[in-house]
Amino acid sequence: MREIPEGFQGIGDLFDIADTFEKCIGPTYYRETDAGYEFGVWVERHHSNVRGTAHGGFMTAVSDMTCGLTTHFHFDESMPAFVTVSMSYQFIGAVPIGSWLRSLCKIRKAGRSTVFVESEHFVGDDLVGASQAVMKTTRSSR
Repeated sequence: MREIPEGFQGIGDLFDIADTFEKCIGPTYYRETDAGYEFGVWVERHHSNVRGTAHGGFMTAVSDMTCGLTTHFHFDESMPAFVTVSMSYQFIGAVPIGSWLRSLCKIRKAGRSTVFVESEHFVGDDLVGASQAVMKTTRSSR
């Protein structure tokens, strides 16, 4: 079992992800920092492409999930459900199997119904990806 960096806790401790897509991405961990929220996941073989690096679909899924979780945390459980309206992702570097992929997310602007979130993704100190997402509140949780 790989060691999880200090201060991180599993998102499964907060949400029932047993039968959800989020379980396929992780296990995923998070912690709050002065700069925003930080997430981490160990990149495993099932997250990879045939070249042995993280698949682009995995990278964008991690980004979508972490931007959504950052939005959820920002509203401290009081926010109605929300959906991703748009997201762009920039692939900057390769992420080898066995890497601790760390994502730093922060809210750029939050209105009553629209939230703008940015994230950067790192392996060690190397920037490997970045994204921008727009989240929109909905009337129901379904």
